[in-house]
Amino acid sequence: DFVKIGNLEQVEAGKTVDIIAIVQEISDVQSLMSKKTGQELQKADLTLIDDTGVQVRLTLWGEQAVNAQRDLGIHKPVAFRRVRVSDYGGVSLSGPQASFVEPRISETEELKEWWRSQGSRGAPVKSLSSQGGAGGKMDAFGDRRCIADIKGQNLGYENEKGDYISFKANFTFLKKDKEGGAWYTACP
Repeated sequence: DFVKIGNLEQVEAGKTVDIIAIVQEISDVQSLMSKKTGQELQKADLTLIDDTGVQVRLTLWGEQAVNAQRDLGIHKPVAFRRVRVSDYGGVSLSGPQASFVEPRISETEELKEWWRSQGSRGAPVKSLSSQGGAGGKMDAFGDRRCIADIKGQNLGYENEKGDYISFKANFTFLKKDKEGGAWYTACP
């Protein structure tokens, strides 16, 4: 049974699920060093969306990451078997046991029809995953908030897993007081 992306918030972190979704975006492969083993790791992030209108990030590792552009393709339905649900940066997924591009099942046709009729038109969506280090990507205009909304919407108080927002600000004034400015000098 496939879990809809819109229902992933109800899945306990650490559990594995099967999902089928449209691949909206595939990031470039990134190399990083494992803190535990000191080995170089390859990773790529996919942005997935389904007919709930909700996006989630799926991280691929190793050969799956290196071959993602070639094997998966963009705007195609892909079924992912046994992806692990994480609460890192909101809700995110990682490491499918297997993936199947355009599997011959009824869910594939339903998803393709939704993508053709609604999904590809850029309707506003909700994202379960934060962009964390995504290189300056802005949230959709409808998802942007004012700093005052943090208090007004009780962000950080009502959600057990926390709330994630992004905002852009410019300093217009820095008060210079007797101590030397808006910073702390650690060592004189």
